Amino acid sequence: LAEGKHTINEEIGKSRMTASDDDPSSADPHQPLFFHLPPYGEHLEARGWAFDSIGRSLSVVGNAVFVGTALIHLARNDAGCEPDEECTGRAHGIRPSSLLSLYNIVIGLASSALLPLLGAIVDHTHHRLLLARISAVAYCAALFPMIFLSQSTWFAVAILLIVNAFIGWIHTGMAFAYLPEMSNDRKVLGRLNTSFTAIQFGTGVFFIVLVVGISAACGWVDDSLATARLAQSINFTVTVVIWGYSWFVLFKPRQAMSTVPDGSWVLTVGFQKLYHTSIHIFNNHKPLAWFYAAIAFSESATQALLLIGITYSIELLNFSATETGITVLILLVSSSMGCYISPFSLRRVSPVRSNQLCLFLLGVSTAGVAAFVSNANQKGLFYLFNAFVSFNQSCASSLFYHAVSKQYHIVPSSLFEVGSLRRLEIHGREVYYYYNNTRGTRR
Repeated sequence: LAEGKHTINEEIGKSRMTASDDDPSSADPHQPLFFHLPPYGEHLEARGWAFDSIGRSLSVVGNAVFVGTALIHLARNDAGCEPDEECTGRAHGIRPSSLLSLYNIVIGLASSALLPLLGAIVDHTHHRLLLARISAVAYCAALFPMIFLSQSTWFAVAILLIVNAFIGWIHTGMAFAYLPEMSNDRKVLGRLNTSFTAIQFGTGVFFIVLVVGISAACGWVDDSLATARLAQSINFTVTVVIWGYSWFVLFKPRQAMSTVPDGSWVLTVGFQKLYHTSIHIFNNHKPLAWFYAAIAFSESATQALLLIGITYSIELLNFSATETGITVLILLVSSSMGCYISPFSLRRVSPVRSNQLCLFLLGVSTAGVAAFVSNANQKGLFYLFNAFVSFNQSCASSLFYHAVSKQYHIVPSSLFEVGSLRRLEIHGREVYYYYNNTRGTRR
């Protein structure tokens, strides 16, 4: 691809032809309907990928929503802050409101540097399954101590959360390496991907509803610590079982897709390929180059906005872990509605114009939160703005991917198979962390 000898579509298609003939991942693409629906017939690796996505969904919600909220409350206690006041104190040298942003800065930088190496391991070694198993075991082992989160252990858990997320990125990279090889037929692969996404989304929604429901029944609505312990107990138990079954029973080994080029090393070849691919895209595919530039900014902005929103709700609105869970539940439902409605706008307005409209409304609704939501008596208004922000953000993203995929005749999910450029983000989190930890206010 870097030498211009093949097109992007040819390279993506070729990457899906690597499984052996007797492997279930290379089965006949003309499968019956149940092939791409749970439990996926005889396609064991598809079933394994679905189970793996359940574990990843539980961990994202458990770590970011419930444990993250509890950590901020515990850090506020250490900093000597009152529950209903904006905290200007510090715990271990940082403001409690900067805790989640610092966590994401470390993970963002580490994962950006790690992805080319993971790509080289997938392409040039046969250790894909081994690394996935090791990362799954290490990840589950790191989840267990979080069950015992307390006022005296919160800082150790915060450090462990960073290590856990780093291991999680390794595991996710290995899992996604199996995804393009599920089928040689693009339509079947698209249906499988849709099914996996629905399972992951449904798991997140069910998990939040379950934890919030149990917390309410036990009288823990305002107890973020008890809610976090409950969430991590469920998260650990379920993830250990389904990941163990997936990676030690369902997934099969893979041989190296190619040998390491002469004069290169497996630790550096991924970075070399990324550099050459980047140069080729920027020289020969200007629209795609602008797509990746836009992803660098928009991914950073979206992640920073989510972090600031969670921190904002805790600092100024005094949200508990249960209320934060409700916030994320509204976010998930609103995002799915944005993805569902976006195709209808394409029938009347072009993808570019629709995307611009959604981005404009996203900016207006985000500004509305800062302008009109400022105290604990406005939680309902915050929920409303959260739904509007999530709806417009997902709508804009869906339309943007549709426009680029239509230009290059690539299914949207394949856009992220081209390379690791999407992780080279302009980190809005660093901007927020610096400003917040030095002089700024949440609002």
